[in-house]
Amino acid sequence: MRIALVCDWYLPRIGGIESYLRDLARALLAHGHEPEVITATPGAPIIDGVTVHRLPLPRLPGWDVIFAPRTVERVRELLATGNFDLVHGHSLYSPLAHVTMMLAWRMGIPSVLSSHSLLRPAGVLGFDLCNGLAGWARWPGELTAVSSLAAAEARVASGRERVHVLPNGIDAPPAIAALDASHGRAPTVISVMRLTRRKQPLELLRALSRIDALVPERRRPRLIVVGDGPLFGELERLAQRLGLRDRVDLVGAVPRLEARKLLARADVFALPTVKEAFGIAVLEARAAGLPVVAMRTSGAADLVEHEKEGLLADGPHDFAACLARLLTDEPLRAKLARASRRGLEPFSWERVLARHLEIYALALGRGRVAKAA
Repeated sequence: MRIALVCDWYLPRIGGIESYLRDLARALLAHGHEPEVITATPGAPIIDGVTVHRLPLPRLPGWDVIFAPRTVERVRELLATGNFDLVHGHSLYSPLAHVTMMLAWRMGIPSVLSSHSLLRPAGVLGFDLCNGLAGWARWPGELTAVSSLAAAEARVASGRERVHVLPNGIDAPPAIAALDASHGRAPTVISVMRLTRRKQPLELLRALSRIDALVPERRRPRLIVVGDGPLFGELERLAQRLGLRDRVDLVGAVPRLEARKLLARADVFALPTVKEAFGIAVLEARAAGLPVVAMRTSGAADLVEHEKEGLLADGPHDFAACLARLLTDEPLRAKLARASRRGLEPFSWERVLARHLEIYALALGRGRVAKAA
């Protein structure tokens, strides 16, 4: 199949959706399909052997999304000349994805739209209103979301009963020797995320401060934060104000292999984000054999069972308490670490790609019925 993967955001921009799209394109290409990417992000015209159509149009500052009336005309040209069998749009917050869904619907091209973010609470109401005014939910042939929580919100926002769960995938990481936490060093907590308000990176530092009152001094952890974004400077300033600067390492954005090395040398993975639809970093942490502390009300709850692969917290103070528990209870930490590496087969790219192709087949079938009618 010739498949157009569409999203405002793509490499070289760094983030979860960008990494997922690259991996999906590579997996499709490796299995004999012809993926092409349509995006608003400037960069190289070919990445990993995949053609990338980068629309040279104005973008909305701060959001990095296309913001130009000519978008419709330009995308129509790409769809008309691309001979695509299917269009797969990504993110309900991507205007480019919505424009492409609308045009694919009008041009009779089968389509799938995937939600990668949590919408609640205002987002659900906003998309519900947009659906009433513009009928966006009827444009894609199939609607998917990356977790059960995201799918539930997409059902309300779209008015559709059928929203498929279509998770992200993970490659098997290379074997990286982990360090033994018992060799006299301070334990290490690590987190990998974009440093934005939605991800709540400041909660990592507040948790670190709370932990100090809950654990012996020798168990007070170091914190490594991997990632970049607009809150980088604010994290530095807050660490200074809390007296934690000498225990916090803000390493910025790093290549995936380097991030995996850092994960393998840590003791606990922490993700304080509440509005997390999935959490590819959680899968990377589990593959590295780390117990995970995440929020119970986030999409990460699809990836971690409480007291099996990690601990799920019910709020900021409980988040700190869960971290403190793992830092002081070495047998529990070791048990969760062993379990964390298991059960990742459903998220292997072989399985995840097969699920994508199942959804694509449904969209293609729906398209054939529409043409016959």
